[in-house]
Amino acid sequence: MSREKFIAAINKSYTTSLPSIYLGAGILDGEILADAKVHLPLRMMNRHGLITGATGSGKTRTQSGSIGRYHALFWRPRNLAVFKGTELRKAQPV
Repeated sequence: MSREKFIAAINKSYTTSLPSIYLGAGILDGEILADAKVHLPLRMMNRHGLITGATGSGKTRTQSGSIGRYHALFWRPRNLAVFKGTELRKAQPV
């Protein structure tokens, strides 16, 4: 897929007119493309979510950073479970 098509596809899929949180940029062939913006509508933040990725890809940072900012801004209750290998930790409400 070309760079331009990738950016267009990401922006078409992850742009919304609803209130949203910016999660980051798309990555193509190891390159972060700042123009490929990924937004998640706030109304979707009340459902279950799954964050996956390889070791070191930023899963924990995404979970604690983006979701934490949402909680701080909109004071919605949240219950997060972080799986690391065989360890299970439950986040405590802030």
